[in-house]
Amino acid sequence: MTRTMLTLDKLRRLLSGELDPGPVAGGVRDFIHTVPASFDALQDMKMVEPMMKRLAARATLSEAPQVSSLLAAGQIAVQREQTQSKKLGRQLGEEVVRLMLENLLQDRRLLRRVRENLQALEPVLIKLSHLDPRFFSDRQHPARMLLDKLTHRSLAFSSEDEPGFGRFQKSFDNAVSVLTGGDGDASSFARVLRKLEDGWNSEEQEQRQRAEEAARGLLRAEQRNLLAERLAAEFTERMLNKRVPDMVVSFLRGPWAQVVAEAQLKFADGSGDAGDYLTLVDDLIWSVQLKLARRNRTRLVHMVPGMLVKMRHGLQLVSYPEERTAAFFDELITYHEKAFETVRAIAPGTPIESVVDKVDASDAAASVLPEAFWVAEDEASDSGYMEDAGDIALDFTGPAQVDSIEEPQMWSPQTLNTGSWVDLALGGIWVRAQLTWASPHRTLFMFISGGGMAHSMSRRTMDRLRALGLIRLVSDGKVVDNALDAVAAVALRNDAYRDDSGE
Repeated sequence: MTRTMLTLDKLRRLLSGELDPGPVAGGVRDFIHTVPASFDALQDMKMVEPMMKRLAARATLSEAPQVSSLLAAGQIAVQREQTQSKKLGRQLGEEVVRLMLENLLQDRRLLRRVRENLQALEPVLIKLSHLDPRFFSDRQHPARMLLDKLTHRSLAFSSEDEPGFGRFQKSFDNAVSVLTGGDGDASSFARVLRKLEDGWNSEEQEQRQRAEEAARGLLRAEQRNLLAERLAAEFTERMLNKRVPDMVVSFLRGPWAQVVAEAQLKFADGSGDAGDYLTLVDDLIWSVQLKLARRNRTRLVHMVPGMLVKMRHGLQLVSYPEERTAAFFDELITYHEKAFETVRAIAPGTPIESVVDKVDASDAAASVLPEAFWVAEDEASDSGYMEDAGDIALDFTGPAQVDSIEEPQMWSPQTLNTGSWVDLALGGIWVRAQLTWASPHRTLFMFISGGGMAHSMSRRTMDRLRALGLIRLVSDGKVVDNALDAVAAVALRNDAYRDDSGE
């Protein structure tokens, strides 16, 4: 079916209201509505400015005093032009509605029954386009919002057999029944939308509360990790030009930076002392410099027991695994024992430091990375924290793609919008989940899957999953807007065809 009537100029006029000469509340028409994103490209083609000049000129003329001597013939011509414009606006509105629905019905992300309900809404949407052209230009129009929320919410389900789909579909069926049997005006869509949202809010209240609690824990984890990064840099400065073994460099820049950061956050109100944990840094650095420790073995003997106790208490603050704590302590004690060994067979004049372990912290810091983003045990359990993308990859045996649906756009953790739907490989299967929270610095993200299960991860883990093909974007939450963008693309093609054919 050819659509030569739908050209860019006519579509712009419809979206601006120029094809609707009816009265406007307050006598002022707001032409700067939010329109589909494709029209941003028009600015680069210098095509928006001429349109805005026409609108401004028309507004100026409408405000000018009526000329009493206007010829009768001129009045008839104006009336004819208005009648033709109104008729064209109605026809163009119908065509845009049909094209929008056609794009939605071709969207494979939407399940069959969802698409059937959208098809059933065509008559009432066409009727609405006659009554209220704001539907095309105002994203906050009740009908636009209803379509947005129904299509977006439907993406929670990748199959009609999934739990909860039957309840969602029933509410969709009821909405279609009410709208097709009603007046088809904006207020009808607003009433249906309110009723749907009331039902959804009631169903999800408990889930939202759990998600909010988990988000608070993750927010605390982000604050601690950002502070730990700064502390790790400070500890590295303290170790410069000192012979410190790799294990201690890694410990101070990783777990212990987390401990000091947690203590500073916890005792920020003065209820406790975080200074002891910070003081331990210099004591630990001194204790592993064998040249210094051998000169003052008495100090080392008195220092080590209290230092180990303080380290154990600190690591418990961040729920550091006991087995990893024990392994580090074994390594540290073994290293301290070297301070009590007798150094033999040293050539005359050889400095004592040349026969002990030579590890310069300035070199070690460049090769020893701090541990990955650390989330405490209680924070991880509440939010379903996924620590290692490698473990997920080993556990996954499914196909690399989901139903051969292409991702709608290129994306990254930095550009992913809250509310977006993704498919995530979990437990050997694909799970549909929605991004419900991202931390202020976008280092942590939390998704909620069907049944209200939380799944959170760091930016590093998401990057690795994306590289492995184990997380993919399903929708950025703009299903209806993207369908209208496709209508704009048709208008652009028709404009190009008219230019090429000279019509």
